[in-house]
Amino acid sequence: MAFCRSLADNRILRSVRFGLTTASDQERRELSHQLSKQECYGRIELPWVDADLAPLTIALTADVQSLRELDLGDLADFSCSLLCSLFDALASNTTVRVLKLEAYHYDCRLGEALRNALISNQSIKSLELELGMNSFQDSFICDVCKALLVNATVVNLTLFAIDIGLRPSKLFAQMLRQNRALTSITLYTRRFEAKRLAMISRGLVENNIVTSFVYQSVPRNRATLRIREAIRRNVGLLNQAAKFVMQTTLTKRSAQAFETLRVAPSFVLQLSEVTGKSEQEAQAAIEAADRYIRSHYLYLTGVVKFSVKCHPSTQTQVDALNDYCWQAIAQFLAVSDVCDE
Repeated sequence: MAFCRSLADNRILRSVRFGLTTASDQERRELSHQLSKQECYGRIELPWVDADLAPLTIALTADVQSLRELDLGDLADFSCSLLCSLFDALASNTTVRVLKLEAYHYDCRLGEALRNALISNQSIKSLELELGMNSFQDSFICDVCKALLVNATVVNLTLFAIDIGLRPSKLFAQMLRQNRALTSITLYTRRFEAKRLAMISRGLVENNIVTSFVYQSVPRNRATLRIREAIRRNVGLLNQAAKFVMQTTLTKRSAQAFETLRVAPSFVLQLSEVTGKSEQEAQAAIEAADRYIRSHYLYLTGVVKFSVKCHPSTQTQVDALNDYCWQAIAQFLAVSDVCDE
């Protein structure tokens, strides 16, 4: 606790990790109070115990700014009721960016609580799970996949599992088809049956957002080729969109790539990483690209090559419309609405 207080005046030491310590429940609660008061949650790392969960839940509810990464360790070390309360608080938290946990035995109550937390939370960007054997047809993988069907903020998923069963594989593939936020997936399992990898690969083919998919080495087959081709396609699409936003390639193809990725919740972050711009600068560049499409819609789509000339008339003609009018019209159109010959 004295160490926590000393960190208040120390701005050089970023983080320190402690191993297991012997302390009473009261001492642990006091330590948690100091961690919150001195804003040390992100600077002092130590294994949590049951006595820490109630203060930790309060800190999550209060959106303590220092609590940016939440590493719970093995869920079996805690009581189910305290964990469920913590997940309830996590659902509305706005500061946690990284969530890590280990679960080697499935508990349906914890699975539901975790699923609901991930569905509601809008701050977590990275999710790292180390999971044990499936419990019949249910597992934490199923709960996480169901949550990611809805969640639009998690961009990085790392999953370590002993095995991925048939039902989790189907849900994982469905999640890939529908999720438009995930950009990076790491998937490791001791046993990866070819049929289940094939299911997941088909889901990835229908996803145009994921640009990194890492899994343990398996013999080359149709599934691995599908995964490789899907990632190559998605990376190319992102690069085309980035070139359009940066105005280095102003073609119909690059504009279509931009429109395809524009609706993805993670596009600002992806563009920021590709271009080296801040997220604020990337957002401003995206808005400028939107305006460019609306102002140059007929040229981008190839409808007009040089200019529009209309026959004389007493009424307003198309060639008399100003930029404001064209932007108003083009907001209802997509570049892909004009088919190539």
